[in-house]
Amino acid sequence: MSLRSKLFVAIVVTAGVGCRSVEPQPAESVQASAFPDDFVGLWRGPCEIWRFDGSKQELEMEFEVALVPGVVGPTRYRWTLRYLPDSGPVDERNYELLFTDDPGRFVVDERNGIRLDSFWLGDRLVSRFEVRGTLLESVTRRIGGTVELSIVTGPVEPSGESGGGEVSGVRGFALRTQQVARMQRVP
Repeated sequence: MSLRSKLFVAIVVTAGVGCRSVEPQPAESVQASAFPDDFVGLWRGPCEIWRFDGSKQELEMEFEVALVPGVVGPTRYRWTLRYLPDSGPVDERNYELLFTDDPGRFVVDERNGIRLDSFWLGDRLVSRFEVRGTLLESVTRRIGGTVELSIVTGPVEPSGESGGGEVSGVRGFALRTQQVARMQRVP
């Protein structure tokens, strides 16, 4: 099984109903960004993947952002993710971030026919999408001198419902995994 397949299985296919939380960052440490220019460069750091069963996987990750020069049409940035395991091949994802005509809306083009709508909300780029019955939410943001990429996954089917009648019905959704990478700029 390829590293990409293993990571997909680790992140997406693990079954369960909970997820460990990540320590919240103080509001004052979150900086306003000139997105995406503040993200340009090569970033590297630890990536941790927590599963509902308490297991944890750790590996290094790189994130590289660069303006694509000479493009006719919407502004594009190279948006490259690299998973760097202790052994085995590097898993590189060569995506592009595209500007749209809608302020705050971007598209992450996976360059294989898949394009994910992404939205700049406050101080972060957020994408929410479904693949093979799994709902994923990806968040990319700057915190001080770091870039944080996080992905939370869970089944698209509700895990429970409550309310109804005179109270609005509410559906809950289980979580399976949380992946968080906190990376520093590489000089």
